[in-house]
Amino acid sequence: CRILNYGHKFIPTPTTKQRMDITLPDNPFMKRSLDDLERRYNLLLDFGGGALYKLVNNKNIVITLTDKNLGLAVIPYNEYIKAIKMLLNPNDYEIVEFTEEECIEIMQTHILHLTMTMDNKHNNYFLPEETQLPFFHALPKVHKNPLKWRPIVGMHSSPTKRISVFLAQILKNWMEELEKLDPENWTPLRDNFQLIFQLKNQKRFNNIIT
Repeated sequence: CRILNYGHKFIPTPTTKQRMDITLPDNPFMKRSLDDLERRYNLLLDFGGGALYKLVNNKNIVITLTDKNLGLAVIPYNEYIKAIKMLLNPNDYEIVEFTEEECIEIMQTHILHLTMTMDNKHNNYFLPEETQLPFFHALPKVHKNPLKWRPIVGMHSSPTKRISVFLAQILKNWMEELEKLDPENWTPLRDNFQLIFQLKNQKRFNNIIT
């Protein structure tokens, strides 16, 4: 990162396959920088590499993200499994009409109908290459005592992932415009319901989506 910040770029030649093939006889600054990076890397391996390796491969703990983007948490494996089972208790959930597979198939059918008028370039942009059932996770709420857990269903391979990213970018730009139009009265959204309420009152946004 330091090297790139100084404007140095890696431009491979027809005979250069890897970065390690570069010779630096005429660039002492880059050579010193690379030597310094290698020295720091070796120090990291000597002092922390062994500890990190043992931590990652410890089967008695789970290293997971935390709620509120507070970094990583190291949780005993048995506590994590206990939390997952508690969150998956069927008595706490409502049985849906369709299975996950049926929901994905229905969603893909809707997307296919919506994109039939698009060219292949846009179809390839909006439709994912493959889909799969989402994974169920539990994120620890480390800011609460006693420890609580938040159920998370990852949708990284859902049929709506790419369209969701596209809409998120539009919404981001739209919210920034709203703040600029009335900065004194603008306040952050409380929840998704407030967002939907504001979208319904914005003809301009609806025209963009249409």
